[in-house]
Amino acid sequence: MGKNEIYKKCSLEITPCIWVKFKGDTTNKSFPQLPEDSGLASDFLRWCLDEKIYSIDGTPGTSGPGIISLAYPSNKAKKIFKWFKDKGVNCEMSKM
Repeated sequence: MGKNEIYKKCSLEITPCIWVKFKGDTTNKSFPQLPEDSGLASDFLRWCLDEKIYSIDGTPGTSGPGIISLAYPSNKAKKIFKWFKDKGVNCEMSKM
C-alpha cells in the first residue's frame, strides 16, 4: 500500500480549547507536599460535572488536591473564568 492510500485512511480532528492550569497556594510548603486549596480543585471538578462541562477527550492532564491542568472546550472559557474569579482566584488569560 502506497503513502497516498495510507494518508486517505488517516483522519485529523482539531478541537479549539482552553487549557485550565490551576495550582493552589504553595506558600510555606515544601516539596513534595501538594498545594493547599481548601477543596477548590474538587469543587471546580464537581461544578464542571453539574454544569456538564467536560474536559476534552484524549487530552493529557492532571487533577488532584490543589492542582488542575485540563483542556476544556473554548466556548466554556468565559463561564470557567467567571467561576474562578467569583471565588476570588487570581485569574489571567495567557497571550497566544
